[in-house]
Amino acid sequence: MRRLIAFLILLATLGSGGTAAAVLRAHLARPHRGTQVHLSPYTIGPESEREVCQLVTLRNARAFDASEIDVSMPGSPEFGTHHFAIFLDVRDTPAPPQPEPVSDVGCTGMGGAVVPPLLAFVQHPRERIRFPLHVGVRLKPHQRLFLNSHYINGSAAPITIDVAVNFSAARKGSVQHHARSFQLGTFDIDVPPGAEGSAVGSWTTRFPINVIALSSHSHKHTQSVTVDLLRAGVSAGQQLLTTDYADPSVHSYDPPLRLEAGDGWRWICDYLNMTPGTLRFGVTSNDEMCFATGFFYIDDDAAPLPPVPGCFGQGESLTCPFS
Repeated sequence: MRRLIAFLILLATLGSGGTAAAVLRAHLARPHRGTQVHLSPYTIGPESEREVCQLVTLRNARAFDASEIDVSMPGSPEFGTHHFAIFLDVRDTPAPPQPEPVSDVGCTGMGGAVVPPLLAFVQHPRERIRFPLHVGVRLKPHQRLFLNSHYINGSAAPITIDVAVNFSAARKGSVQHHARSFQLGTFDIDVPPGAEGSAVGSWTTRFPINVIALSSHSHKHTQSVTVDLLRAGVSAGQQLLTTDYADPSVHSYDPPLRLEAGDGWRWICDYLNMTPGTLRFGVTSNDEMCFATGFFYIDDDAAPLPPVPGCFGQGESLTCPFS
């Protein structure tokens, strides 16, 4: 089916008199235990970027815990991923099949949610998320997911790419804690042309959490990102420093870092704006973002996350863009 879709895209391009898009495929061996899923091929025009979303259904007949998530897609110095995200579809109602990706920013509005719960997020064309021992993510039978790809094509010709994702199953009964993701951001970005500037965000948790990973997400104008730990609102030291937006640092905690209610994070993104326009928050690679990201689990593993004002996630994750 995926080959057929790619072939039809090629025929449509040739029939319109345009330049045929080079079809570049992801290469990823299937996991020994678990399942593999693909984002269907889609085309990015020359010297442009495109962001898409596709609803897919996993083939697993039984629920299982995934201890690793592997993502693979084409990449080169001329083209590559801006990000790839995996969102949960938590609806209990049937959903119509979606045979190909549709243009959409961050899968917003998909599944009836303003922002669906984020399961995982990567920024490299080949990346593996490996959870600590006894930690994983839970996937229901025939779990539905939204696959979100934002890709940049800097070449002079169109390209067609796909994305492969592996969910490697943990040994039955070995996972004691189920990971949730957090994305904590700020919209308060305002840097004049030709100037340096910073964005600052902070967030405190309303309930105890156990952090297993911390990272950051921002765009190409970023000079650095720092993330400090807050204990009862007071800085308890820097936990993360990112100096390359395309290769953000990751701090893994094993054992986990315990945050009690009232603890949290403070993060600062420093920018250099060499463009002729004011730099502000936005969803393209030419705009900016400032996020602290990571994974955590809560003490009551079976419970949904308590509601948090200003955050999305439907009880499965924390996406808090207004911090």
